[in-house]
Amino acid sequence: LHVVRDGRDVVLSQPGVASGRFDTFAAAADWANTVERIGSFLESIPPRRGLEIRYEDLLLRPVEMLDRIIAFLGMDDFDGSFLASIRHGFQRDLTREQLAVPCAAFRRGELKLFERIAGMALYRYGYATKKPERGIRSWAISRAFWKCDKSLQALTSRRWK
Repeated sequence: LHVVRDGRDVVLSQPGVASGRFDTFAAAADWANTVERIGSFLESIPPRRGLEIRYEDLLLRPVEMLDRIIAFLGMDDFDGSFLASIRHGFQRDLTREQLAVPCAAFRRGELKLFERIAGMALYRYGYATKKPERGIRSWAISRAFWKCDKSLQALTSRRWK
């Protein structure tokens, strides 16, 4: 079971992560790489063995999504009491506007940077309205980033005599 959440929302929900371009770059590459790898894995196994749902769909349509999860897990809600308790627990429906990513929380340029790096993954999961013209392979970015970071750390940790 893979529950995927909008990567921009993931970044903003973590204290201090969206504090600068460098952090935003790493967070975007990490999120995109993770969801792409999980998505590729799920595509490689029989459909009955994996289920992928969006976090936002779970919040917007909890009964429908939990019904899918129950069916996927092979559980029975014999008398419907489980789903009835879920229905009762939600006094009012959430709206898409309530779940919208607060893009203003990103610093200037960070949102564009995030979307440039993670654009293909955002599009794949329905978080972008149009397919990016040129996608950047997030695993390649992540690898290059960590390689450069490791080199910079080695350079700055040396003592110059």
